[in-house]
Amino acid sequence: DFLLLNSFYQITHALGEELSQLLTAAPAIFTSSDNDYLDIKALSNATGGPAAIIPYKADSRLEDFARSPARETARQTTVMFHGTVSHGRRSARHDAQTEQRGRICERLAPELGGNTSLHCVEKRWPGPADPATALAYTNATLCLVPAGDTPTSRRLFDSMAAGCVPVLLASPASIAPNLPFPASVDWRGAAILGGEPSCALSDAKLNSTGAWLRGLLEPRNARALRCMRTQAQRVFRERLSYRGDGVVSALLYELQHDARYERMLAST
Repeated sequence: DFLLLNSFYQITHALGEELSQLLTAAPAIFTSSDNDYLDIKALSNATGGPAAIIPYKADSRLEDFARSPARETARQTTVMFHGTVSHGRRSARHDAQTEQRGRICERLAPELGGNTSLHCVEKRWPGPADPATALAYTNATLCLVPAGDTPTSRRLFDSMAAGCVPVLLASPASIAPNLPFPASVDWRGAAILGGEPSCALSDAKLNSTGAWLRGLLEPRNARALRCMRTQAQRVFRERLSYRGDGVVSALLYELQHDARYERMLAST
């Protein structure tokens, strides 16, 4: 009888014990950006249904850009990544992530050469609200998207809104369960898989990763990349934007085309 939206990963802490118990007393649909959040897994198991993966909200400047894209012109930047090489949470996983981000700026940049925009800072990056970062998104052909606190991050959706082809630095096994709306979004046509960063950015593979990215940018691939940029931006507007009914429509479509949700809904 009601819809509760929650963006905090520790749901039971945010809701409190009484409301958490109420939500699990009958079938409920939980949404998350990550299937592996412990609270999400526990609550979903208690209600007999999986969490529905939804997108991060893109920056408002890039939302504007996606809805009124300028006439397509040649982009001046080949590869873009802006991020931080420090992390508020300390763990082996987060330390590995920050090291890998540093390698993008320190080790991958020389391999690529040319007109890249690869910048790392020690403290939290100001984000796409920073005019230079927003411009970099809209002026780049390829945008590198390593994992954030979750396998996906806002970078994925900012890239798509900007019409920059996302290069997901992740393995298929780690990223596929955390991409939103697989029933209605053809992710193979909207993003490129670049491989697990622990491998792609390792000393042994760094040269070949740089060569692979340079190969994608060769003139023979220009038309294909333009098509992917257009597709990514269209998918963002129609399915991943929180302006209008795109996300709601995509979520409802997902519920109708997943047998796990159908079983859960049938039991109500």
